[in-house]
Amino acid sequence: MLVKISLNLASILLYRPTNNFAAHGYGPVFLAGAEIIRLLDLNKFHLEEGALQLKK
Repeated sequence: MLVKISLNLASILLYRPTNNFAAHGYGPVFLAGAEIIRLLDLNKFHLEEGALQLKK
């Protein structure tokens, strides 16, 4: 019985409609990750004392 309840709960959470621009869920995480990738692709950077430094 516990397995059946767990599987039903998982299917509800996986397939529920969500907005990518909501302040919770996966949408903001994906948008932030895309911004970081874009930032690193468009700018030169180097490591200095363990910190990522962007060059001008």
